Amino acid sequence: MSNKTLTERNPFREKSALSKIFEVLARSQKPLDVEEVAKRAKVPLDRTSRMLAAMANPFHNAGMRREGVQLVRKDGLLSLKTTVPDSKARRPERGVSKKQSGAKHRNGKSKRPLVQKAKPKAPAPKQDAKPTAAQNSVPEGAEAKTPSLNDREQLVLSTLRETPRSVDEIIAATKLKPEEALATLLVLEVRRLAKQHPGKTYSKSEAK
Repeated sequence: MSNKTLTERNPFREKSALSKIFEVLARSQKPLDVEEVAKRAKVPLDRTSRMLAAMANPFHNAGMRREGVQLVRKDGLLSLKTTVPDSKARRPERGVSKKQSGAKHRNGKSKRPLVQKAKPKAPAPKQDAKPTAAQNSVPEGAEAKTPSLNDREQLVLSTLRETPRSVDEIIAATKLKPEEALATLLVLEVRRLAKQHPGKTYSKSEAK
């Protein structure tokens, strides 16, 4: 394992929001809640919660894994811990890999062009157009919007109840991709709007 300290393992660009948040957690002697992290890093709370979600998301934290750092969440508090550096860590591939898509062109015999013409996009809906049921499907019992949450976070929050629900149930209700649902749940958990239970189930946090 590397002998670097946590602060020396910072993989983010100097003075960036991610770097500031990483430094706060790396220098803290105890776990911190998201409000304290935002305060010490001098980064807006909304942005801090989303940056922390990215730091825990495999699609965005390859740099941390290469350095051997992991974000730890417990009882609404956050901290960093050292792990074994993974020099091969990279963002997981989505869909067909470049290797597969380019295999047919390597021998130069393919008649298909390397760059295909993009299909014309459908005209964007007018801003004042009302969203369709599919675009804005909210389960029965959904509450009014919570300020400072984006549409995806509002949608996931609306599916949570006092009784814990599994991630699969939440994905089925929201029609989100698994990685999108998990990242959004993390944001809600960091904001103390959702609570994780054993077995990867989630419920709405009790109002304070």
